[in-house]
Amino acid sequence: MKKIVTILCICLSAWSYGQRKDGIKRSENGRHIEFYEAWFMPGGGYNFFFPAASDSLGQFSGFSPEFIIYNSINQNDNRGPSHVKLAASISILQSDKEGIQNMLKYGLALNLSIERNPRRNFLIPYFGLEFGGLTHNNFNTLQFTPVGGVFLFYNHHVVVSALGGYVYPLNGFETLSGAFANATINFTLW
Repeated sequence: MKKIVTILCICLSAWSYGQRKDGIKRSENGRHIEFYEAWFMPGGGYNFFFPAASDSLGQFSGFSPEFIIYNSINQNDNRGPSHVKLAASISILQSDKEGIQNMLKYGLALNLSIERNPRRNFLIPYFGLEFGGLTHNNFNTLQFTPVGGVFLFYNHHVVVSALGGYVYPLNGFETLSGAFANATINFTLW
């Protein structure tokens, strides 16, 4: 618990230093963002986790605060992803079974858009990878989760996304591996 509070305090203090780099580079007609960077965008979401041992552990769900550490829009014809999101999250997940303690899922995720130069700011597909851990009163293990999702809306003020993935724990694979889904919204304050 001390680690979680420490991580949260670091994220909150770093978030207070500002969120974006000076200037937004736009296309000649001004309609499309060609380059933009932002730092420490707060937000939150709701998560669902369906472990392989759902019959004994139940299915988990819960709210998750999330901080986008780095956010970039780079819409041009250069190679590489047009949208990049590096985020940290902490989820307290509750089981739908009686008598099962809450589970803590935490992680650091990198999401990259699949399209190189979309001229829209909605429905942009992406893939990514999350590294983190799962903590419960019966276990504590590291995990990684390959994900795929859609940026439902993505501009320099707001990022709304939905994703799905499969959790691969390093210990207890037979019981703790399973599908994971979430939806999040992040925003700049100024």
